[in-house]
Amino acid sequence: MAGIGVVVRDQTGFARACLTQKINLPASPTEAKVQAARAAIYLARDLHLDSVEFEGDASTIISALNSRGPNFSTFGHIIKDILSEVRLLSWFSFSHVHRSANRVADFLAKKAFSIPNKHLWLSPMPQDISHVILSDSDL
Repeated sequence: MAGIGVVVRDQTGFARACLTQKINLPASPTEAKVQAARAAIYLARDLHLDSVEFEGDASTIISALNSRGPNFSTFGHIIKDILSEVRLLSWFSFSHVHRSANRVADFLAKKAFSIPNKHLWLSPMPQDISHVILSDSDL
């Protein structure tokens, strides 16, 4: 098993939702990251968001999502699924961020192992998550 984490922030940077989920062991860390990207797309859809900037620290995935061309990698079918879903949004972008800017998602991915099922938190967040969010906003 592996864990994935997703944080949804509003335009001011305030965390509105956090998701943690265990997934079947992916073939590589990159596959885990692409599954987290897909979870972020689905979460945005479920929260009825219409304009979304998706950020991730895996440059390979961000490049694949921005290329919009065919992807023949082992996770190409997930890229195709993501691109199909985001077309339903009125606006979206995919941006690469340094790993240090993705600490909340990393924390949530690790937290997945202490939670039996997929879990979604809406604001206000539990104290342990709030602590990471606050320290992340200090960067």
